[in-house]
Amino acid sequence: MLTVDNVVVRFPKPHSQLIFKKEYQTILHGVTFSVRKGECLGILGESGSGKSTLGKVICGLLEPYEGSVTLGGTALYGKSKLVPGVLSVVFQDYTTSVNSRFTVREIIKESLLVLQRRTRTQIDFETEIMELLELVGLSADFIDRYPHQLSGGQLQRVCIARAIAVKPEIILFDEAISSLDAHTQVQIMDLLLKVKAIYNFTYIFITHDLPSVTYMCDRVLFLYKGRVAEVVDVEAIGTVQSEYARKLLHSILDIKVE
Repeated sequence: MLTVDNVVVRFPKPHSQLIFKKEYQTILHGVTFSVRKGECLGILGESGSGKSTLGKVICGLLEPYEGSVTLGGTALYGKSKLVPGVLSVVFQDYTTSVNSRFTVREIIKESLLVLQRRTRTQIDFETEIMELLELVGLSADFIDRYPHQLSGGQLQRVCIARAIAVKPEIILFDEAISSLDAHTQVQIMDLLLKVKAIYNFTYIFITHDLPSVTYMCDRVLFLYKGRVAEVVDVEAIGTVQSEYARKLLHSILDIKVE
């Protein structure tokens, strides 16, 4: 479904001491991995590990200095163009990821318009929006509310409905539950698992939270200082070999590493 091959990202240093030549800081160092159709891959790392930068590359928002990203056989960077709506994103900051002047109806309808253009079919917007709200556990009463009239968990459910609406091949969650309280986090993760089972979506779950990875994901990629430290099945997470992964497991969970 998704292949990331030898991706390198670097930025000019803002206070370089060189006069005639720029100095660069490398954020991602030859990152390579793949995501299988229908699985949930967790990308786990501490602050500064390069998770957000990698997420931008996967979404097509940041062209790498070297390497390639291929989604469903189409290169994200180059002459070929990715079909709109094939990849959806749910962001950490749900308050700024929606238009504060839009109602819930208008927020979700934006995605349905993309789907309509892609499929060239007429969509009954009102029916689809109602069905999506029901799917994410919100009643029809929410359809004319504005973002400021919703709780954090409710607004994130709207964002998930918006992501689902385009019927994407893959959904990327960039720290999508980290700003919610623990009880709401579990509710949202249960919702995501239910939606994944219904549509067989492929998920990429970027986070710094190991418990959510073990709850949500099939495999986990440990990212350390812009490098892939290890990729392992969640069921075999106690058998990690890299020093970073072993230390991270010991520091967060009471897991005996073999």
